[in-house]
Amino acid sequence: LAVVAIDQSGAIASYSNRCGVAAAWCIAAPGSGIVSAAPGGGYATKYGTSMAAPHVSAALAILRQLFPELSAEVIVQRLLVTADRSGVYTNGNIYGRGLLDLDAATRPVGATTVLTGATIADASFPLSDTTVRLGAAFGDGLKSALSGMQLAVFDSQRATFFVDLGPFVQLADVSTDLPALLKRFGNVDTQT
Repeated sequence: LAVVAIDQSGAIASYSNRCGVAAAWCIAAPGSGIVSAAPGGGYATKYGTSMAAPHVSAALAILRQLFPELSAEVIVQRLLVTADRSGVYTNGNIYGRGLLDLDAATRPVGATTVLTGATIADASFPLSDTTVRLGAAFGDGLKSALSGMQLAVFDSQRATFFVDLGPFVQLADVSTDLPALLKRFGNVDTQT
């Protein structure tokens, strides 16, 4: 990866190269006003791409620890596809894939799915399509039973996340029209 430094205003630092032809493998990170260990002990404020590169290295290490099931190549891709590409960071010639966004990289990328087969290569379905709607009598009990239980879900890069099952049970808003219900069962007097 190539790393460019941004200054404290968020713009490319005056001392930093631009991504240029390496834009597909380049990312921006903070490089100005970084408090770092100083020679001889203590700390000093430093500036440079040498201050930006450790941000990217640390982010990759965190992702590797968080998602041990992912290959190094997928982790690098995850960091690049989750980079902030808003505002000035849309200029790939300067900022490459954008500004490092570790928060986005630790969240699901793309749709989350639940595996339905015995292996990770088998069919799956989107988690957004998963809801159980039940009436209050049964729904409350099931919701309580499932709350706190976790389900493993996978994002588009097959990173594993765990979600609480309780919110997937929704209580149906059931308002009963008793006269209409009774009419379904034949000639029933609904006046009494």
